[in-house]
Parts: sequence; C-alpha cells; structure tokens
Amino acid sequence: MNQKIDFIGIIFFIAGVLFLARNIIYYFKPQSLKNYIEKSLKAQIWKNKFGMEKTIKLSKFVFLPLGIIVSIGFILFGFLSGILPLIQ
Repeated sequence: MNQKIDFIGIIFFIAGVLFLARNIIYYFKPQSLKNYIEKSLKAQIWKNKFGMEKTIKLSKFVFLPLGIIVSIGFILFGFLSGILPLIQ
C-alpha cells in the first residue's frame, strides 16, 4: 500500500456527487428550482433578461441537464483518478 493519494480526484468525485444530487432535486422538484431562482444572485441576471418563467424553462431544459452531464463527468474523473487507484 505504497500508493500516492490523489486528493484532487477525490474532491472531484465528492463535488460531482453533491452537484448531481442538487441538480436532480432541482430537476424533479419544480418548487425547489423556483425557490432557488428567486433567491439566487447568479440567477438575477437571467431573471432580469428573460423573466421568471423563461428562466425556469431554460434551467429545466438546458442548464440542469448540462449540470447533470458535467457532474457525471466529475464523478467519472474523480473515480478513475482518485478512487480507483486506492481500491486496486
């Protein structure tokens, strides 16, 4: 067991799991997504530009699926570079 631990990979894995859980919750619970958009400073720009309903639609059909794909990428990268070498 003289292996170098890749903390970056482990951090990517944990972040990917957390982001994936958050994105799935927002995707399947419209009220949670609406609450987030109402309170988020990041979403303020989109609300000002497109309005509340259009921002919710864009989030549901563009941003959340992209976030889910990126989260899965983080999980795969973290697993392959940080977790898999530890269990081999």
